[in-house]
Amino acid sequence: MATDHFDDPRIPGEARLFRRIHLTHVVKGGEGQSALSSAAFRDLELSVNLESVMSDAGRTPEDSLKDNPNDFLASISAAVCRSNRQLVGPDPLPSEPAHAYAFGKKPNRIRRALRDAASWVVPATAPPWEEIRLRKEELGISTGELGED
Repeated sequence: MATDHFDDPRIPGEARLFRRIHLTHVVKGGEGQSALSSAAFRDLELSVNLESVMSDAGRTPEDSLKDNPNDFLASISAAVCRSNRQLVGPDPLPSEPAHAYAFGKKPNRIRRALRDAASWVVPATAPPWEEIRLRKEELGISTGELGED
């Protein structure tokens, strides 16, 4: 975990930041699909992986999920984070050289903006809600709303 947060200009605005999405942060969306909850973007220091570091090492986005088989993966651009008052910087860890952060306060409007700008990566599109509901049931996870949209 970084202690000296700064916005690193070496991370371009178009850089994709991969965010792991826990099953509890997938909610019922429209038209029978699931959706991301804004709760997935609430951490002051939002943990992400830099796509560029992963691809330079010959790694795929799926590698972000290797120890988390029930999680999903979304991406958001560094520019969107910065336009929402977030600092984007590297925070390599021994276990994850691509680790980085989007640091800053995230009131509801910023959480929602990050959520709305996020794209599904794994899977490539939002899975059907019924599939998510059944997975949550199987794992004993509530399908109720988290109090955030």
